[in-house]
Amino acid sequence: DEVEARPIALGQTLGGALSDDDGRNGSGRRIDRYAFTGRRGQRVDLRLNSEAFDPMLSIVGPNGFTMANDDSGDSLDSRILATLPADGAYRLQVTSYTRVAEGDYELIAGLNQSGEADTPIPVTTQARIGQVINGRLDRRDETQGEQFVERYSFAGRRGQPVTVDLSSADFDTVVTLTTPSGEQQLVDDTGDSLNSRLERVLDEDGTYGVMVSSYGEGATGAYRLALSEGTSRIPANPTPRRVFLVSVGISDYAGNTSNLDDTDHDAEKLAAKLEEQGLLAVESVVLTNQEATPEAFEARFREVAARAGPNDIFMFFYSGHGNQIDATADRRELDGQDETLVLADGSDYSDDRLAELLQGVNAGLSLIVLDSCFSGGFAQDVVTRPNVMGLFASEEDLTSLVAGDLGAGGYLARFFNDALGGSADGNGDRNVTAGELANYLRYRYRGTCAGAFCLPTETNDAQQGFQELIVQRGSVQIDDILFVLPRERRGVAD
Repeated sequence: DEVEARPIALGQTLGGALSDDDGRNGSGRRIDRYAFTGRRGQRVDLRLNSEAFDPMLSIVGPNGFTMANDDSGDSLDSRILATLPADGAYRLQVTSYTRVAEGDYELIAGLNQSGEADTPIPVTTQARIGQVINGRLDRRDETQGEQFVERYSFAGRRGQPVTVDLSSADFDTVVTLTTPSGEQQLVDDTGDSLNSRLERVLDEDGTYGVMVSSYGEGATGAYRLALSEGTSRIPANPTPRRVFLVSVGISDYAGNTSNLDDTDHDAEKLAAKLEEQGLLAVESVVLTNQEATPEAFEARFREVAARAGPNDIFMFFYSGHGNQIDATADRRELDGQDETLVLADGSDYSDDRLAELLQGVNAGLSLIVLDSCFSGGFAQDVVTRPNVMGLFASEEDLTSLVAGDLGAGGYLARFFNDALGGSADGNGDRNVTAGELANYLRYRYRGTCAGAFCLPTETNDAQQGFQELIVQRGSVQIDDILFVLPRERRGVAD
């Protein structure tokens, strides 16, 4: 379990206790964690004392640095003498030698001013991504608690998807990954197997540590350790998917209702951004202003959707007026209203009609992006089957504002365009996942007023509220890749 680290300063002594309230590591031992900031070259003297249990202390830090100690000299207490290898954050883990132990302890984070030699650093074997290692735990290996361990390290880069597979026919495996900044991730069993698989997108550049051990005490035997690039959800070299886009933006309603500023440009800019990124399918369609009649919209929608296959993305984008109409006869509408898109002739195109239209889409993923008043009401109607994701500019009973301050028709339209320009690629791997996209859009909404609620809007009957993004991922998972961007950014957001 992930355990929050308490701060401790060098020169400080803290008391604590292992108890049933504590988290546990992969071998079932109770653990407490502490954190301090150290400097390169500092010599530390770390001690863990207890009269209630046999204590075990470990430290992890930058660039894969890790050390552990069970017994110091003739005592059962733990002591680590070390020279810190780099500036940065270090974590201490307090646990016990035996699996079932509890009681009070004293943790001393001191400086080594005695001149005593450092505790020997464990032997670590250099490995690389793509390597398969056949090894063996035996009684000559280093021990941590009652388990034998062997250690490896590899160089990783930020945004790199990595899988660590540890398997053995002789013992129940446990694998631990230590990041350059000292965070540890431990995996015991994967699925119904006693083998261990750890999948992770690396958060930083640097040296990562991998520790091979067992769940059982004193277990020995052969093992196979495989380090590979890519995970089950994020391949090492994902293939970009073509985006079959139907982009509708209506600014000029020709007197059928009030006009809007720049909503037609929202639709045009989205198509241009996708083309700039090399993602836009040539079959895509942009309809603006009086081109977007109900008949033309449905015809173009069906034509583009019919061409999108299982390896493609179908995207429907709309920027323009939205409305609500009476639907009291529809028991599925809890508020008694259907939400609509207002097309060029001023007619209402309901959420039910759009849901029916989407049934003809057979793309690998459908992404619906609606920047209009009351658009959140479409979520429950259009995200009703696997591989459909929706982004909606506001909740179902609230209007959406024009983003004149950003030179756009709507805030979602502008933020989504920036996201496709690369701004949503949070880890820099040039893949935009569903989670990254949603997180970025939420961040931009909040950032309009430095985190305050600052997009004031209202309901149809003048109740006051604030515009908030609605994300409905359905079956689309956080790590699912939506867009693979070119390695060299072709442009920047306007």
